[in-house]
Amino acid sequence: MGHSLTLSKAALYLADLLTDPEGRKPSVNIGRMRQLLAVRALHDVSVEGEAPRIDQREIEQLAANTTYIADYAEYGVEDPIFRVSLRESQVNPVYAEEDGRELRTHSGYDYDNLANLSQDMLYGTFEGVWPISDENADFAVDSEAYLLPSTVGLVKASNVRRITDWEPVADSTRKYFHTEELSPDDPLFVESKKAFFWVDVPPGRICGFDFDPNVEKQIDQFELSGTQASDADSIDELIALKMKQLKILDELAELKRLKLGLT
Repeated sequence: MGHSLTLSKAALYLADLLTDPEGRKPSVNIGRMRQLLAVRALHDVSVEGEAPRIDQREIEQLAANTTYIADYAEYGVEDPIFRVSLRESQVNPVYAEEDGRELRTHSGYDYDNLANLSQDMLYGTFEGVWPISDENADFAVDSEAYLLPSTVGLVKASNVRRITDWEPVADSTRKYFHTEELSPDDPLFVESKKAFFWVDVPPGRICGFDFDPNVEKQIDQFELSGTQASDADSIDELIALKMKQLKILDELAELKRLKLGLT
């Protein structure tokens, strides 16, 4: 084992290594490092009873295989991105509402796959289930949106897939997505199974549309004149805030339905 780092130093080091050519740096902190340990994307090398530490070489290896995407549009993404949050793996089976077949055995993700799940069941850990309205689920299918599973920003590139369909699940109003792999000409396609992305994720939301090029295009085409031009930044901020508010309305409605027992 080489030199090991505390979580705070590991977070700073990883952020520095992931800084892009434009000088943009991802947000990495102690909490996010703890979560990466929980899903075994990184590993604790501390002695029992001591605070967690991470081998510096493992940080460097992860960074060497990771691309920080600070802007989806700049990266060539032209379709919506539905991001879902992955925490540690646990047994959590889900069954189809229509015929009762098992859609998955576990939720969350284990990068070491200690449960020895099949590839289909590994996909199932993030294909469902998610609080999203029928309308937004249909939009994801119709627009061939990406399903992008992230753990505090870290995304295994081979887990990024296109949404092809969705179905209701038993005893829940949440949705299970069906997906397919990316084509080789897709901007997010990476052949290496060891490749990762790092993306910026908003705090507190387990899922949502983090990028919609149609909305971005409307913002770009918005014409400003005179004094409006000086307020361009504040207008973009207001639009971004409104988009976030609309996205979480879905989650609030879902929570209220669950509270009222309207499943």
